[in-house]
Amino acid sequence: MRLTKIHLLLLWKAIWVIASDNSINITPIKDIVTATVKDRNITCEVKDLSSGGNITWKIVGSSIDIPNTSNFKVTKVAFNGTDNTQSSVLTILEAGYGELTNVTTSISCEFDRGGTLLASESFNLTKLTYGVSVIGAEVLKGTKNASITCTVTGITGKPTVTWKDGNTVDITSNNDNFTVHAVSNVTDNKADAVLTVKKKADVDTTYTCLITSAEWEIDNESHTVTLDVFDFSVTSTEVKR
Repeated sequence: MRLTKIHLLLLWKAIWVIASDNSINITPIKDIVTATVKDRNITCEVKDLSSGGNITWKIVGSSIDIPNTSNFKVTKVAFNGTDNTQSSVLTILEAGYGELTNVTTSISCEFDRGGTLLASESFNLTKLTYGVSVIGAEVLKGTKNASITCTVTGITGKPTVTWKDGNTVDITSNNDNFTVHAVSNVTDNKADAVLTVKKKADVDTTYTCLITSAEWEIDNESHTVTLDVFDFSVTSTEVKR
């Protein structure tokens, strides 16, 4: 059989498509650490395509595609012949975090054409658990510069923390009685807020830290911290022989 120009053109196009398919890649998706109170959008962009195909999302280890449900939303963007890309956006709705039963879940984005897998990219999504722990102090009566702490856990961004003397009087700035330390940088998804009571500790006193966290949609959540004061005295007793 003699190859005509049309045959050669079709053969060249087939070779070009195969070569193009071999160069398909997906933009890397960074691992995600997230609060579980907000919808989360994750984009999968497939590049260097010769033609469009099918993009699906899967939980690694499962053969079932992540569907459009009340827990997840999948938005497909058609093949763009201008820049040879195609993409899909997975939205994890607030209810969807409960379906991800593990603290860390591996999720993959897969691109196929005609049922043949041509590229995939996976990432880990880790769910945070919000919490606050308080550390009070127990000091001898008359002690100065006692420190108490509120520790916020399960965060990626620094929270805002304010203090009250009891539940009513704002401790808004440093003065002769208090030092409000800046909230520490977030390390291992936690941050410390420390209040130093510079004045003499004479009686048991309750302080309040109020926490605001944008990522957890928390505004002035109240936690009490106690400064306990103890005293002792030495007495002598005459022992008669």
